[in-house]
Amino acid sequence: MGDIRDEYREYKSDIEKQEFIKAQQKTIVKLMKQVTTLEEENAHLKSLISSSMPLIGPSEPVVEKIILSPEEALIESQIAMIQSRGYAAELSLEDVKKLDLLLKNKALTKKDDKTIGGSFKKLSLSREELLKLAHKPDGSK
Repeated sequence: MGDIRDEYREYKSDIEKQEFIKAQQKTIVKLMKQVTTLEEENAHLKSLISSSMPLIGPSEPVVEKIILSPEEALIESQIAMIQSRGYAAELSLEDVKKLDLLLKNKALTKKDDKTIGGSFKKLSLSREELLKLAHKPDGSK
């Protein structure tokens, strides 16, 4: 502020002082219009971002998956929701923690599926005995 006052005092005549004041007012008006325009543009861009789908999405094609359990369905939907938010804007620390836990739970459910179906032992039964077992309603011998 001291610089403007010193500059104003340098002008000797009233005409020079009036021209200086007009130039200052024009500059202020011009900058106020720029601020208003930029604020309107900012508000418009924010509304576009919040109301539109993310422009950047996964590069791989979306393939429908067969969900085996309700837990898996919940995990998949939550992961997809957080990832879609991540495409639109930066994720918060809380969202990153949730995503980490969901991915770990997903891996654990996949491990459980592998252990259930992954180990088996060969029964020493003939084909006829196996067919008899298959036809029994309760599966007992």
